[in-house]
Amino acid sequence: MKDYNYENARIKEINKLLDEAREALGVLQRASRRVGKSSDYSVTGLIGRNIVGDFLRANKNNTINKSIDRTQDVLLKLHANLLLFDPKLASILDLPYKLSQFSSPRNALSDMKLRIDMRKKQLEIQNAEKKLITIIKKLSKEKSKEINKIKKSIELRSFEE
Repeated sequence: MKDYNYENARIKEINKLLDEAREALGVLQRASRRVGKSSDYSVTGLIGRNIVGDFLRANKNNTINKSIDRTQDVLLKLHANLLLFDPKLASILDLPYKLSQFSSPRNALSDMKLRIDMRKKQLEIQNAEKKLITIIKKLSKEKSKEINKIKKSIELRSFEE
């Protein structure tokens, strides 16, 4: 059986998009782990709402925003390439948004709100992962359709001869 990956320009384009999507999936998975670790509040919950606790919360907020920034960069590049390939596929993709700027919590309720917002960011990243997996599946189906078209045309030519 012949490998048709390099004979068709459309298959080359799909392979390029698949590689880029898989790379983006890895970035999203790493970001999800980072955000999950950063949203853990075992130490900062014990420290309380003082200068040290505020410093640790600000660090966690910055870590989460840096992770989301990386994912946004990768997903925007992928989105631009998907728009050129198929706008319907590009519309599936979602971007996680950054966490709002940190301000020191005045009471326990605002501290809880910050924790909840951090967990929501982790869920946003996980939802973006699921949608990216959907895109990868659809690209793989598109690739197999193209390969089947090539095989059919080769079979047709062999029957005509």
